[in-house]
Amino acid sequence: MACQNLFLRAYAFSGDINKAQDILRRMGTDGMEPNVASWRQALKAAMKATKSDIVGAFWDVGVAYGKKKDSRPFAPTVSNVELPLNVYLHGLRNISKQKVRNLLNKNIMSLYEGIESKSEERGLHHESLSVKNDVEDNHNQQSMLAILRTVVSYKLSLSLSLSLSLSG
Repeated sequence: MACQNLFLRAYAFSGDINKAQDILRRMGTDGMEPNVASWRQALKAAMKATKSDIVGAFWDVGVAYGKKKDSRPFAPTVSNVELPLNVYLHGLRNISKQKVRNLLNKNIMSLYEGIESKSEERGLHHESLSVKNDVEDNHNQQSMLAILRTVVSYKLSLSLSLSLSLSG
């Protein structure tokens, strides 16, 4: 397991998402259970590659894997939530297509709503993700502020799109 996690860490550093996916597949084929470190490195690889669709897929697979009987749970903490959040925010800063930006905004809002409702389905029920606890920690305040900015930006873009379609 340690060897596979080292490979995942190297692929996370280089952003080689394809090789990270291969390692996870091989682990499953060989009967090995990815642990929290495995999923975190896979998320980091997707973050480095700035692949928002893949970071979301890795998240969902990690959560689903953790629900299997006799497996190690993937219980995301604040630092794990920041990985997809950073990918989505990077996309918002660098993508001009409104459809893609709306999808990224929805992904961020979904993360926040999952945290707020302690969604077990999305793996966001861990106590460290409590919105109340987040407010008490300055580092987590920055994450919540980024989410809030996204929500406001998304609502403004919807309002602007609506007003443009009504005037045109």
